[in-house]
Amino acid sequence: MSPSTTVAERVRGNRYQALYLPLCRAAAMPCPAYIIQALIHFNIKQLHRYLRPAQAQRRRARTAGAEPLLCRAAASPCPAYITQALI
Repeated sequence: MSPSTTVAERVRGNRYQALYLPLCRAAAMPCPAYIIQALIHFNIKQLHRYLRPAQAQRRRARTAGAEPLLCRAAASPCPAYITQALI
């Protein structure tokens, strides 16, 4: 069984439910790795609004290759879970 589950599975009716965030069972909060990945993705999307279309298209192509690496980081066990397991 995975150390992380989703907020939708653990907390019904929570504002995170629609986002389907991984939830650390030890900390009962979204996993920090997932939050960092989501912030990076959000900031890149904001940059696309202000860049010229050709620049935005090239940037999207570069980021598309980076997304799987960021997703792999978010799929790793939550640091809070590992810390609790060591205690």
